[in-house]
Amino acid sequence: MRKLRVGLIGSGWIAMNAHLPVLSVRDDVSVVGICDVDLSKASEAATRFGISFATDKVVELMEKKLDLAIVTTPTNTHISLIEYFLKENVYVLCEKPLGMSSMEIDKLLALPNAYTHLSVGYVNRFRRDVIQFLDEINNVHSCSVVWRRFNGIPRPGSWITTKEISGGGVLMDIGSHMLDLAFECCNMGCYSPSGTLSSSGAIQEKGATWFHSSETKGEVNTEDTAIVKLQDERNRHIELHVSWNDSTCDADYTQIICHSKERTYELRTLFGYSEQRRWPFPEIIIYENEKGIVKREQPYGEKYPSPLEAFINMYDDLITKIQNNDVLSCQIDTGRRVANVIDYIYTENMKNYEK
Repeated sequence: MRKLRVGLIGSGWIAMNAHLPVLSVRDDVSVVGICDVDLSKASEAATRFGISFATDKVVELMEKKLDLAIVTTPTNTHISLIEYFLKENVYVLCEKPLGMSSMEIDKLLALPNAYTHLSVGYVNRFRRDVIQFLDEINNVHSCSVVWRRFNGIPRPGSWITTKEISGGGVLMDIGSHMLDLAFECCNMGCYSPSGTLSSSGAIQEKGATWFHSSETKGEVNTEDTAIVKLQDERNRHIELHVSWNDSTCDADYTQIICHSKERTYELRTLFGYSEQRRWPFPEIIIYENEKGIVKREQPYGEKYPSPLEAFINMYDDLITKIQNNDVLSCQIDTGRRVANVIDYIYTENMKNYEK
């Protein structure tokens, strides 16, 4: 099959440390151009990854006859960029969250290819430990999903900690990933959400060390902790706890616990780039009510995978499906269902704040 012609929009941290390192070594794609509102950054990225074209204009990137556009820009630009490329009948992979709100995302539904040409970058679905865990669970009636960092605010003072640009804080950021996985674990009906948001302060002296960014001190006008609960009419429920800056933690960790009538399933791991890990390696543990632990698996052996593993797997899946004209993973409805929860929690917390 011919190589897909790929254009990347945005040359920020996730583009430079995840998408481009993976795409630049694939033999089934050709990255034909990169676009950023800061032309110097686009040019720097192009030079670093051997890309022949850099621009600050999306229309010029489109002239490269793209098959796939990858959107890695701030959240408040996502919908307009997605709309532009879908109207050109170009496939789009958009970093999470899909948009600033579910209402904004709904604007895309008028486009005939919104369900066929758009995929959301819920990359943690493609981790080997997550895939094995989802294969193990069965008849789950409740689920707890946790991703807590004890010192992991991403680039204080940057767009990601500025609500007007990012749409929100930790709930929008790592909370999006965990809500997506919670819905994959537990098949919820019509649910009622509730939740609380909190922040440890407006000015942060330092951010997450693994970002290796010049933006290490600045204002954070978003929440850095979110606790959410969903419960449906059959009493199935999901609980979420995510934090960027949790002083009660001794290390960073990601944990998913699912309950069925007979069994409890637990995934102990850590997503992302942090090396401040609670557990020495990812592990899946299965308990039976009367017997205790009946199975333990280490999906990677006694080590953690490269942070790029999930991105490699995500692109394997996406590119194969585009080439074969198959249904894409992580379609628009996955982004909408996460956005619906986030919208409600932000709205309710704003009402409580105004009281």
